[in-house]
Amino acid sequence: MSIVMKKLILSIAVFSAAFLEVRASEGEVQTSSTIEKVTVFIQGAQIERKASVRIPKGMSTIVFDNLASQIDRNSLQATGLGKFTITDIQYRHFYPAPNPRKPIPNSVNEKILHLEDSLKMVALKLELQNSHMATLVKEEQFIERHPLITGRANADSLELMIATTKFYRARLHEIASKKYNLKRAQARTNKLYGAINAELTVQRNYRNTLNQTKPNAPRHQVLVNVVAQAPIYGVVEVNYFSRAARWSPMYDLHATNIKDKLRLVYKAIVFQQTGVDWKDVKLKISNANPYQNKIKPKLPMWYVRYYRRVVQAKKMRTRAYTESTLNSVAVEKDMDVMDDALPEEEAEMSFDYTQKVHNFSSVEFEIDLPYQIKSDGKAHYVMLKEERLETRFEHHLVPKLERASFVVAQLSGWRNLDLLVGNANIFFGNTFVGSTVVDPTIVSDTLSISMGRDERVYSTTKVLKSSTKDKLLGNKKIYEATREIKIMNNHPTPINVVVEDQIPMAGEKEISVAMTEMDGSKLIERSGLLTWKFDLRARDRKDLKFGYTIEYPEDKKLVGL
Repeated sequence: MSIVMKKLILSIAVFSAAFLEVRASEGEVQTSSTIEKVTVFIQGAQIERKASVRIPKGMSTIVFDNLASQIDRNSLQATGLGKFTITDIQYRHFYPAPNPRKPIPNSVNEKILHLEDSLKMVALKLELQNSHMATLVKEEQFIERHPLITGRANADSLELMIATTKFYRARLHEIASKKYNLKRAQARTNKLYGAINAELTVQRNYRNTLNQTKPNAPRHQVLVNVVAQAPIYGVVEVNYFSRAARWSPMYDLHATNIKDKLRLVYKAIVFQQTGVDWKDVKLKISNANPYQNKIKPKLPMWYVRYYRRVVQAKKMRTRAYTESTLNSVAVEKDMDVMDDALPEEEAEMSFDYTQKVHNFSSVEFEIDLPYQIKSDGKAHYVMLKEERLETRFEHHLVPKLERASFVVAQLSGWRNLDLLVGNANIFFGNTFVGSTVVDPTIVSDTLSISMGRDERVYSTTKVLKSSTKDKLLGNKKIYEATREIKIMNNHPTPINVVVEDQIPMAGEKEISVAMTEMDGSKLIERSGLLTWKFDLRARDRKDLKFGYTIEYPEDKKLVGL
């Protein structure tokens, strides 16, 4: 090795050591970190960052800069790899000094000066025109007020009077013509003045914006205090909670026919406005909500007292309920054809790389794919899981209200899916047929999901009997009614049918209602609801009948029939 190279290496080593000591004395070590993992909650997100950093000897502060906004100070955590000790972790934010003003371009100043000169010249021209107009007006007034014209002077002769009249007529005509031309010139000059003044205002405002210094956005930082016995390279990781992110559940329900299992695709709609884009991060979706109350409720004392009647004015109270709905966001799909021969292998889906993990009180979906989610506040779709569920499709009919039937999917084995309340898109085959709501908060082991209308299964109703007669014994009247429902299945396959109707309920003590014909239906007495459940063959029809009587006092009239 040459002497020059040895000296150069020695100089670099000395400079590095001196530089290291300067940084250590300053106390803060700036580092560049990357986002490794993000766990998105129902409200908020846990963000993990990692940085490789040269740590000086002694005490120093590792600065993680350009972090997410709305950081919860209580959530800060730090870990590391290397021979150093982490002593403290803090959060701070500040507003950087405004950027220095940029010099105003000469073209802007020159244009403003030119417009100012033009405005002055037009103003002078307008002043001259106004002066000419004032002169013409004075001359006109002088002529009109002259004694020879007003008749207050004695005319010496007829010729003088005739000459005066001709002069008056000719001169006033000339003045009127000049005033007309001058008014038109004044209008053009005023228009030009306004245009120049408006452009001058625009240019001055533009110059003012160039002079203004906009405050910079706040910088969010996490400070990790460390102690090292010697200068070393190490890895420092920090994680923190930001309130500027969230996710909402959404589902796709795919049905091929009424015999196959229903395919449910569980999706997360992720929103984030942390101010930092998530690039190639490992994403977790958690159904936990850090903002829910974590403290067990305590029952207050429950007292029983004597009833005391208190008369007081009634106050009308209104409650405003806010219903939040998920806005479906349309997603455009572009397909670039790279070759004439289309591939036969199906594309993989993101849920193929998702693993569900049960934690102490929540469920996380770990996605083994790098994700990119911009900090734009827009909806970003993440597919979490695909399941095929045992499904019983039923056609529900309420003939009293609707002629057509409604397909309801009865799902079993859904409790292991850890679903949340959310909107769902319904597909038959590859055709979108509508939207519904998945509500897993029910107690039943079967989850009912409305899949939409089916016009091929319909009903008709007919009143077979409706009459009122007197009771043989007592002062009572009896109303009798019999109704018929016809159900038609135009499907080429058999279906499961559920039909609902009702009988009236007695609203007074003197009124009694009784069934006379049920035709295999089940009656819920507390509500008067009638239900039939049966299988209906392809292209077949079934007739249902039910009847009831209403007994009431003969001196009363019934309402609500």
